[in-house]
Amino acid sequence: MVGAAFLSKNGRAPEALRLLDQATRILPQNREILLMKATTLEMAGQTEAAEHLLNQIQNRWPEWHAGWVAHGIILATHRRFEEARPALETAVALGARSPEAYYYLADCTLRSAPQRIDAAKAAIRRALQLAPDDPWIRSLARRLEQPRASPRGPSGAGDEPPYPARLFLEKPPRDW
Repeated sequence: MVGAAFLSKNGRAPEALRLLDQATRILPQNREILLMKATTLEMAGQTEAAEHLLNQIQNRWPEWHAGWVAHGIILATHRRFEEARPALETAVALGARSPEAYYYLADCTLRSAPQRIDAAKAAIRRALQLAPDDPWIRSLARRLEQPRASPRGPSGAGDEPPYPARLFLEKPPRDW
């Protein structure tokens, strides 16, 4: 899996996918390999295939938070906030503990259910506890404290979410 992550980080997703295909043939029940394949598919621009594989992972291991985190973040990056929010809520209920999961949950809640601002604030508070110096988390926390919270990113950052590659390539799923 380290080799696939290295290849993905260096813009060699097709080679990473070939390596992951071999690994899934050898270890078809290894959920971490399947999850890495799904996230690599997403980073390679194959969102439909990634979502299909994530659905399989969620059906096979519904109690595993990492599959829900990945699916929620992928949906959020494609601006499908209404679908992403319940996936991320499920991930947190199942034990997700990464600041990225809480960041995306807060952001998706703000964007899809602004009337639930208290839930968004609770999620961003948890993200701040886990990563107090993260500029994206701090920016979203400031926006949530303003009277009329806006779903935009930090100044100059546009609407592009900050984390998928960092989370998918640098942290093992158990830490999501």
